Amino acid sequence: MNPYLLSLLLGIIEGLTEFLPVSSTAHLRIAESLLHVSLSDGYWKMYSIVIQLGAILCLPVYFRDRISEVSLHVSGGERGPHRADPSARSHTIAFVVTAIPSYLMTKLIGKNLESLYVMGVPC
Repeated sequence: MNPYLLSLLLGIIEGLTEFLPVSSTAHLRIAESLLHVSLSDGYWKMYSIVIQLGAILCLPVYFRDRISEVSLHVSGGERGPHRADPSARSHTIAFVVTAIPSYLMTKLIGKNLESLYVMGVPC
């Protein structure tokens, strides 16, 4: 398939599925498989990352007020360090609860990260 046409098609899939409450990355990966795009090719692997970069980079912009608010509370800004922000505590707990198992299962996650079976099986 023509790389420009393939790029256009993958861009449309990424754009449409980014707003759904399911993984746009999985949709992109499944489409690449159906279109016989080789993910062992470094170009298409990088393309999959770059095409999602806009959505990733917009998050700090969209949540900038919330990020600065949480940062002030954590750093002891406006209200001081003794008045802990409950949401900052919740964010920290959520990070730890997610990060530790993820770190411990790095090999398993990496092995199955691009598995179409894992992406396609409903939880």
